[in-house]
Amino acid sequence: MNKFRKKGQIFIEYLIVLPLMIISLWLILQLIIYVYANNQVDHAADAGASIVAEELRGTTATLDTMSNKAEIIDDLYVRLNQSLNNNGFVLFNKDYDGNNLTLDNFNKYIEDETNCQSALQDVNNTRTLCVFTKSVTVNGRNHEQMIVRVKVPFMIIGNFVPGLKDKVFLYGNGAATKDISGRFQYYN
Repeated sequence: MNKFRKKGQIFIEYLIVLPLMIISLWLILQLIIYVYANNQVDHAADAGASIVAEELRGTTATLDTMSNKAEIIDDLYVRLNQSLNNNGFVLFNKDYDGNNLTLDNFNKYIEDETNCQSALQDVNNTRTLCVFTKSVTVNGRNHEQMIVRVKVPFMIIGNFVPGLKDKVFLYGNGAATKDISGRFQYYN
């Protein structure tokens, strides 16, 4: 068996296999961090939806008709920022260069589900925040839910693939039922 091996053959095999192993480990690490960060964005959207639902408690009005709409959106942004600020891979309030961003840097869609969905799918919209009311029927009773959807960029560790940083995003979906007076009346 040794007569078929040439000098330096193992060294050449290591030169080929070692970079492939490093890239494989890098991809596995990116996947683990991406799943964790996406889960965190999803939980933040849930918390944001509950904040908006609490603000609209007792009313059947939609968010875009409220006089304090700007305050509610600011509270939502603060809650999302608090939930996502501790994760450096979620670029919620910072860009790739570390510059601070504000709510003005987001594409906001208030009570506009159709444009929200197209904005979430558009690669050119790097930061999107959507809040809208959706009606859900459960056991014959109509319930309104506040839906919050978030799209933010994901920070890739050691990005050596050109253009990849502009194409990897994290998505969060949150829902919370609005408490409307008479909701818990189980008789007609």
